[in-house]
Amino acid sequence: SLSGKRALIRCRPVPAYQPAMSAEELRALEVALLAQQERLESADSAISPKKGGTPEDLAVYGDFEPILLVIYHPLCTGHYLERHPEQPGRVKAIRKVLKAPSVLDTLPSPLFFLEDFPPVTDKQLLLFHTPRHLERLRVASDRAQESGMVVVVDEDTAVMGRTLEAAELAAGGACAAVDAAMLGVDGSRYRVAFSLCRPPGHHAEPERAMGFCFFNNAGVAAQYARDTYGMERVAVVDIDVHHGNGIQAGFRDDANLFYGSTHQGDAYPFTGDPSITGVNRNILNIPLSAGDGSAVFREILEVRMAPALRRFDPDLFILSVGFDALAEDPLAGVNLASEDYAFATRILGGAVRRDVPVIALLEGGYDLRAMADAAVHVTRELCHLALGSYDEPPIPAADQQELSGDREAFGDLLSDSGESWGDSEPDLRDRIGEVYEMEDVPAD
Repeated sequence: SLSGKRALIRCRPVPAYQPAMSAEELRALEVALLAQQERLESADSAISPKKGGTPEDLAVYGDFEPILLVIYHPLCTGHYLERHPEQPGRVKAIRKVLKAPSVLDTLPSPLFFLEDFPPVTDKQLLLFHTPRHLERLRVASDRAQESGMVVVVDEDTAVMGRTLEAAELAAGGACAAVDAAMLGVDGSRYRVAFSLCRPPGHHAEPERAMGFCFFNNAGVAAQYARDTYGMERVAVVDIDVHHGNGIQAGFRDDANLFYGSTHQGDAYPFTGDPSITGVNRNILNIPLSAGDGSAVFREILEVRMAPALRRFDPDLFILSVGFDALAEDPLAGVNLASEDYAFATRILGGAVRRDVPVIALLEGGYDLRAMADAAVHVTRELCHLALGSYDEPPIPAADQQELSGDREAFGDLLSDSGESWGDSEPDLRDRIGEVYEMEDVPAD
């Protein structure tokens, strides 16, 4: 155990991909780490991000590891509301499946798990969110801890005693993925990472928590990459069934930030109109209709989204992965299959330059068995990206009416572990005896 440090857990024996470091390279790494720590501790950097990086920001000591980095933290499971769909079993289920030997044997490369990293700092959060937003969530968290009650944000979102800790780690995991690409973990840099942290973030606006989301993980990571490492252009493509109104709100006025979304147009939060194009067409909203499946989704990605991403030519690409567009998901009506998520990962990951870091962040997804299966498909494609394998056979569309044998096996695995999520229609005010309203929480 590496208590208090970033723990890198090997799931399988792997070749020793650890390039030798010269004394000069070790000194460069030390300088970079010290410089990063000083920036994080500097009050001046809290609200005024610098325009670009310096040579000391980077310690380039070798090529990227051809291995996928999976990021998870056990304390992300602390946020829990009874009978609520966004619950700890989501990330526990995916982690359990990805660590199963029967799954690992099917992947093109091993996985490295990073399961100990720091929570996001206020300085990182303030690159996307307002001070008022942070203060209101802190006050709500304090009140929830002191009273043992919850503070209701909206009809399906609430703060309980351990919510803030989990949310800070979810955003911290996204920032840790950026660090892993630029500074490295234990002497190795990882171009491709998959952050399995919750709660999700794409609905959180700069000054508002909503839709199960408290901090905007993708938005914070994007601004952190720009501020700390001088990555000028960052793209986020969101394939959650719900539109990421929070990311759009934070990106739409900055031509160096791109947000693309495929979402069910008549579903919560009822935003994402295609007429909204931002600055220099940096916003691309492509609504789906209830009942749309593989053919429509794949055509949208191939004909519109991937070309737009390629034209934008980002320095960092973030894929916000919501598994709630699967046919089995109870919260919407789009009919995708696991193979469609694999297709999205491949075509979008292949649309950016091969030296561009690719970070996948977990958003929604509420059917554990279907979500676990789709996560394995996404993980497999992320492994290919890490390996630089761009010539894999085409991914056929699946029959969405039938579960694969793998998915049935995952269901058995999750049933054995007791993972379940329960009621899909939360109504916090009816189910919790005593609550505080978020409107009652002062901003100062």
